[in-house]
Amino acid sequence: MLTLEPAKLDYRISTTELEVRYTEQNGVQILVSVTPLIESGEMTYHRMELNFSNVAELRCITLNFYEANYDAYQLLGTNPDTGIYEVHSSEWLTQGQRKYDPRKRLQLKHYIVVGYDSYAELLASAYDVDIQ
Repeated sequence: MLTLEPAKLDYRISTTELEVRYTEQNGVQILVSVTPLIESGEMTYHRMELNFSNVAELRCITLNFYEANYDAYQLLGTNPDTGIYEVHSSEWLTQGQRKYDPRKRLQLKHYIVVGYDSYAELLASAYDVDIQ
């Protein structure tokens, strides 16, 4: 069972396209369309760029996350469902830490970013958000 904590953001992913860029120097950038959690009356779309640092591993999966993991995840806390999650008690993270960061200097975390029919999973230290 995946235990997911939604990111504390004012936006939710609302996209049919998830664009992922990986470079050795700059880590991983994920571009998605988002809408504000609190609507102002008309649907407004924005571009969100998630910049992940110290990326140990990246997986891109071409499946609908919610259908592929039906009854295999639970959401933690009271944050609205933004489509960006940190996975708690992750077996993949435990294995990745032994492989990439046995001394836990990078403070890796397991993240999932969910699009419409695809999602990305990352082992990374942190991320920042840029809304355009």
